[in-house]
Amino acid sequence: MNRSFFRFVSLSAVGLGLVAGTARADLSVPIGDLAPGESVRLSFEVAIEEALPPTVTQISQQVTATSDGGSTLSDDPETALADDATITPLADVVAPRVASILRSSPAASPATADTLGFRVAFDEAVQGVDAGDFGVSGTTATVTTAVDAGGNAYDLTVTGGDLAGLTGTVTLGFSGAQNIRDLSDNALVELTPTGANDNFFEVANNDAPVLTPFDPVLPGILSTDTATAGLTVAAIVGSSITDADPGAEQGIALFQADASHGRWQFSIDGGSSWNTFAITLADGDVLLLRAVDRIRFVPDGLRGDSPTLGYVAWDQTGATAGLEGTRFVPLQGSGGSTPFSMAYDAAHLTVTPTVIGTYEDWLIANFTEAERSQGQIVGQDQDPDGAGVVNLLRFALDLPAHGSVPPPTTWTTVVEAGITYPALQFSVRRLAPGLSYVVESSVDLVQWTVVSTWYPNSEGTVTARDAVALGDGPRRFLRLRVESVSQ
Repeated sequence: MNRSFFRFVSLSAVGLGLVAGTARADLSVPIGDLAPGESVRLSFEVAIEEALPPTVTQISQQVTATSDGGSTLSDDPETALADDATITPLADVVAPRVASILRSSPAASPATADTLGFRVAFDEAVQGVDAGDFGVSGTTATVTTAVDAGGNAYDLTVTGGDLAGLTGTVTLGFSGAQNIRDLSDNALVELTPTGANDNFFEVANNDAPVLTPFDPVLPGILSTDTATAGLTVAAIVGSSITDADPGAEQGIALFQADASHGRWQFSIDGGSSWNTFAITLADGDVLLLRAVDRIRFVPDGLRGDSPTLGYVAWDQTGATAGLEGTRFVPLQGSGGSTPFSMAYDAAHLTVTPTVIGTYEDWLIANFTEAERSQGQIVGQDQDPDGAGVVNLLRFALDLPAHGSVPPPTTWTTVVEAGITYPALQFSVRRLAPGLSYVVESSVDLVQWTVVSTWYPNSEGTVTARDAVALGDGPRRFLRLRVESVSQ
């Protein structure tokens, strides 16, 4: 059936011409784009109105005809009609359709606006259209008005919710409760437009959060603190994040988590469960955490460490909304209308070893992070206090890390089998892999010979005698040399 032809007949009698004044009537009907050789069946009724008091006679008529390619289709009913006869078309049984959905305000997408406008057009007059017949996705905004714009079209306004600060896609659709009908009470069922369907806006209303870097220093922990409650993101960033958007959420996007002797973990359920993570700048993605989420560092139980966290601010908008605890690739960069700040910051943590076993542990326990970044201060052969004792000796002999120190070795004697030997007494570390203590002797302070080698031990002190008894031979000198293999 040619739909455009049937639509015309079922909606209006204008195209049905009545030729009066004869004993019969000619009915002419436009047939639209009916192709040559295509058949069509028409159903209509004829009502005859006579003089007062009126009487009405219904005549049903069906016509089947084949087009000859012309512009009209004619039939001559055998029933004679009076001069004042009228034609009444059959009831409309065809459902209305959506003709188009167009953006109206702004006229183009992407857009920056806190109010969006759409125009929805139908292919015939409809009734019962209101804002509740429509809905939008991608935002908490709603359709607030639906105004008749004439020509079977309605102008819709979308506003409110998070639209003013939104960056994302807002899509218009029909609600499940829509009750739009045509004037013959046929319900709108097919919701896909037959024409243009510009039913969405790409909105870029968000203002990226602003992060003011301040290099936060987290409360230090011991190397045995392996089950702490951690800190919330809010506690880490403090007041360093601001946002121009009203009611903006806060969070961070971690792009780096450094650690040598332990691991970072996060929790998005208040600390009930923890997830280990590692991330570097080279990974190209970020880990998203809200202000209420928690972060902690889990040491290896023995060694010290200086782990850091690198992050930007995150406002939880757009495509990132609801993605806390997941990795996200920020393809649109940062700043502008993105969910991420342009600036970045780094949080620093010091893990103090409960047992100082390495030179690194000793540095962590005795120098600030800023000092540890300066080789001229923390190098093994450096003497930052000018006290005549380099850092390696302070570490190896368990001396104070700063300031003046007592003589690191003490001259004494040892009697064995009645023979007295000169000896050196000194402290050693109880645990220090790679560290050795070498006692040497010389008669001229030029050539030195190894007498004995010692290693860290549980006693903490060593008394190392010379190989030659006191008074035998020329005068002898003893010295202590410390060697370290970097760990």
